[in-house]
Amino acid sequence: MSYKNIVYNMLGLGLPFFAAIFSIPFLISHLGDSTFGILTLIWAVVSYFSLFDFGLGRSLTLELSIAYSKKQRDRILNLVFTSLVTLLVLGIIAGFFMVLFIPFVSLEATGGVDSNQVKWCVFAMAIAMPAITLTSGLRGVLESKGEFKLINLIRFPMGLFTFLGPVFSIMIFGNSLLAICVFLVIGRIVAMFVHYVLVMKIFHKEGIYFKEGRFQKGELKSLVYSGGWMTVSNIVSPLMTYLDRFFIGSSVSTAAIAYYVTPQELISKLSIIPISITSVFFPTVSSNIGNKEVLKKLYRDTNTLLLLIMLPLTGVFFTYSYEILALWINDGFAKKSSDAMAIISIGMFFTCLAQVPFSLIQGNGFVRFTAIVHLIELPIYCMVMYMLGVQYGVIGVALAWTSRNIIDYLIMLYKAKRIIK
Repeated sequence: MSYKNIVYNMLGLGLPFFAAIFSIPFLISHLGDSTFGILTLIWAVVSYFSLFDFGLGRSLTLELSIAYSKKQRDRILNLVFTSLVTLLVLGIIAGFFMVLFIPFVSLEATGGVDSNQVKWCVFAMAIAMPAITLTSGLRGVLESKGEFKLINLIRFPMGLFTFLGPVFSIMIFGNSLLAICVFLVIGRIVAMFVHYVLVMKIFHKEGIYFKEGRFQKGELKSLVYSGGWMTVSNIVSPLMTYLDRFFIGSSVSTAAIAYYVTPQELISKLSIIPISITSVFFPTVSSNIGNKEVLKKLYRDTNTLLLLIMLPLTGVFFTYSYEILALWINDGFAKKSSDAMAIISIGMFFTCLAQVPFSLIQGNGFVRFTAIVHLIELPIYCMVMYMLGVQYGVIGVALAWTSRNIIDYLIMLYKAKRIIK
């Protein structure tokens, strides 16, 4: 496993974190708690609907890693062609479903925020869906080739744009939520075209031409089998991550979303570390299926590295949650949000650790296991979140989220040890 690629990932994912530190207080002060709460939901929806690739991006990385190791040129070409055509169709379908959602947006549902603006925001995001799903597949191609330097040369400016784009929009067009959405949508479309150009350049160097590809039902079947089960995990797991925001917005208030999501957004940036590591770890595992000794060492070293990094970082957020929020936002905001931040930091520690066994399990082909686990967890989590949320508000939701992540980690750890042994 290349540590150089891990560093590329950390830089590409981590540097935009500083843009978030600057932009979030600015956005809260200019948009207000309620409108900023809606913006966080827009970020969540764009991220969540990107999972309409049905796991094909990650599945493509898995299948291409195997095809490259066996030098199967024709299969590589057909895999990429088949997956991109499918992802384009899925993106169009995702956008269509988002448009169907528009009539249900009302002033009551948006907590007093201009519902017409929110409706146009949903429409703008629907237009971006094909670009978002295609980007997932194109990134999967680059990951299978180990082109993490190129991936992060795109990821870094896009990460900056996600947070600074709304700031520039406010400076130019004022506090318009629609203008912010248009900025974000344009950024997503540009990112897709840049990914496409880079993939085509790599293929041309290897004498592979996209126009020679054929849509193969057999390849789609292999992609969908692993990708389908991955999709269950990739949809249900983020759903459990974002469901808490919508629950708070509907049961408490849209302003309360900010008190929960702001510390969560800050702490969630720590996930760039396990993502940076496991995005390199996953194709390495896929290329060494059956080689138990290599997998044992790889798994042990990766777990140790992640533990040594995450324990002190999450410990700082847990211990100094009030001080961090008071310094970052203000004292009044910290009083309402610091307890939730401390609890969320515990959950984030276990979430980050779980990424290694999760990637080992999926990289070895046990994609159905992770899907079934998450399907079982979902209704239990919803029930616990409802009970604790009604009783304790934001703190209760944070407790439910953290408890679910601890249990998920223990289950993934148990299965990964079974695979290794």
